Amino acid sequence: SRKRPTVGAGLLREHRLYQADWLLRFYGFDVEEILDENENLSPEYDPKCAWALRNMQLFPVEINTAPLAALLRVPGIGAKSAYKMSISRSLYKGETLIKEGALLDVGDKITVRLTVKADRDMDFVQIKDERAACMEPLTTLSGYRLGTNLGYYQATKDASISFFINQMRKGMYVIEYQVYVTRSGEYQSGIATIQSAYAPEFGGHTGGYKVVVK
Repeated sequence: SRKRPTVGAGLLREHRLYQADWLLRFYGFDVEEILDENENLSPEYDPKCAWALRNMQLFPVEINTAPLAALLRVPGIGAKSAYKMSISRSLYKGETLIKEGALLDVGDKITVRLTVKADRDMDFVQIKDERAACMEPLTTLSGYRLGTNLGYYQATKDASISFFINQMRKGMYVIEYQVYVTRSGEYQSGIATIQSAYAPEFGGHTGGYKVVVK
């Protein structure tokens, strides 16, 4: 547009150099990945986007399971977004993964599996899982639980289960609990969330899921 101010070539070149320097210092890139020996930085794309266009075979990236190094290379994801906690949720009937919308029976015992990933040590982490209205927890008593490499306090409420973790070391953890399917119909669950009480900017959430009970 004629109304938009033009950006001088010198200013754009300076901006691209600044972006490239940032990738080298904070995003784990090597110089050879950004440009070849006789190549100039692209004026059309920022260096990370230009790298991604040359490496399309590495995309798409699964946000909930990708390592930190891979997240840092996704265009549009900055360091603040990548350095965080994430949570994913899956449901199992026995050892079989239940796909969304799969038909269930009243009386089915379902295992809810929450997979949590933290890129750094965290204190006072809170997890909340909003279950579907047709599911009732097998264990209704609140109390301290000891999982694999992780201890937490589990609080059972009418529509959700919450987990409170005093200290979570960097790594990946799995929290499981069981529910019974109690009534027929179609239901929609809420989301599962994770958040640091002292650093609310570190957190994540899942989507909801549909449950069909005959």
